[in-house]
Amino acid sequence: MSTTAASAAAPAVLTALRAATHDSHKAVERLTPFFRADFDRPAYLRWLDLMYGFYRRVDTAVAASGFVSQTGWAYRERSRLIEQDLALLAARRPVEPLDVEDVLAPLGRLSQPAEVAGMLYVVEGSALGGKVLLTVLARSAAVTADAGASFFAPHGEQPQLRWADYVALLDRLCVAPDWQAATVHGAETTFTVLQAWIRAAW
Repeated sequence: MSTTAASAAAPAVLTALRAATHDSHKAVERLTPFFRADFDRPAYLRWLDLMYGFYRRVDTAVAASGFVSQTGWAYRERSRLIEQDLALLAARRPVEPLDVEDVLAPLGRLSQPAEVAGMLYVVEGSALGGKVLLTVLARSAAVTADAGASFFAPHGEQPQLRWADYVALLDRLCVAPDWQAATVHGAETTFTVLQAWIRAAW
């Protein structure tokens, strides 16, 4: 897949995505605990458990939608990375918080490829921020991309290249108004659910 600059259609859909998710994106950033003085290794393990509950459903939605087969997108399941990190750090499987309020249920209703394209706006965008967070996590939780924090580095040292691939994918897919609308809906829903999940289970 090309990593060249996207054509004029991509900035249009990106602008729509950013505008639609701005508030919920900022809310999620405020809820993340990494910069708190009391964030340590046990808190980090708990965060991985929390994210496992969220991303297990994201991974399931991506697989069930047929998005990969239809688009050729090489999706890397984030729940598998969390499993690897917890196995290394704590020699255990994830302990998924109970979703007693069905907060995560809307993720399973994102079944159309266009909606999953919006879901990936959240997933692949988080990989860009993950590179910055690795520096913080190295100090607070004593983890690195190669030792317990692979979840935060799903694309190695160059998440920008993967993001460029995602932008190119949007450019190719979001050529019709209904595709763009569904993509925005997928991103809005994913961010809203993530925000609600952190509030409910953290």
